[in-house]
Amino acid sequence: MRHHVFALLALFACANASAADLIKCTAPDGKVAFQDRPCEGKAKGEQVIVQANTIAPTDTTETSKKLEAVNKRLAARTKADDDYRERVAAQNARHDLECRRYAEEIVRQRAWLSASSPAVRQSASNEIAIQRARLIDFGC
Repeated sequence: MRHHVFALLALFACANASAADLIKCTAPDGKVAFQDRPCEGKAKGEQVIVQANTIAPTDTTETSKKLEAVNKRLAARTKADDDYRERVAAQNARHDLECRRYAEEIVRQRAWLSASSPAVRQSASNEIAIQRARLIDFGC
C-alpha cells in the first residue's frame, strides 16, 4: 500500500501545468493502485484528473514588513521584561540588606544585655524588641 501512495505522490510531483489523466485501480481484495494505463484483470478502474498546483505566490514584501513589526514588538516586550526583572532584583537586594541590618542590630544589642547597668540592659532589651518587630513587619 505504501508503494502505491509513493507512486501517487511521485505522479503529483511530476504533474506539469496541464492536466494529466490518471487511473485509480481497485483490486477485488481492496488494494488500490494508481497508473497511467487501464486496469488489469478484475480490478475496477476509475479515471482521476490531476491538476498542477495553483497556489498563488505571496507578497514577500508585505510579509517581511509584518515580520519586522512583530520582531520590533517582541524586542520591546523583551526589553520591558528585562527591565522589570532588574527592578525586582534591586528591590529584593534592598529587602535583604534591610533584613540583615535588623538582624545585625539585634546581635549588637544582645551584647549589651550582659552590661552591669540595669538601664543599659533595659535599653538593649527594648531595642531588640523593636528590631524583632521590624523584622516581622518587613517580612524577613
